[in-house]
Amino acid sequence: FGIGMNNYVEETHHVAHNSFVHAFVELGLFGGIMFVGVYYYAISQLWSLRKQQELIEDDQLVRLRPFLLAVFCGEVVGLMSISRCYILPTYMLLGIGAVYLSLVSRSPGVVVADFGRKTIVRLTQVGLLVLVALYAYTKYKLRLSG
Repeated sequence: FGIGMNNYVEETHHVAHNSFVHAFVELGLFGGIMFVGVYYYAISQLWSLRKQQELIEDDQLVRLRPFLLAVFCGEVVGLMSISRCYILPTYMLLGIGAVYLSLVSRSPGVVVADFGRKTIVRLTQVGLLVLVALYAYTKYKLRLSG
């Protein structure tokens, strides 16, 4: 379960400058996968709605989807260069995504993936893939600088 919330600075005397690395170190494998997973789930659901947008009854929700998708992608890129795992805006954006998906799913025929076994397996796979990629990147970067 990691070294615990807000203990990274205590251990290393600096921050990771990557929220995903920060989450894996402080929250462990489970917490890191969950942190990666919530962003993956939101982005993948927003992306999959492109095929169903003619079924969405509210035109404003249809027009909002690409902008919300861009905000989520921008947030993920931003989280790659700053340690902000525990601040309100990080989770406020996820809340906005959850509300959007809830509103869209009220339209007849629109399918938003339920949070079942298949989704949990996919989120675990993506989280582990991100962990391996971050590990490989840090090892490669350290080899170049050292």
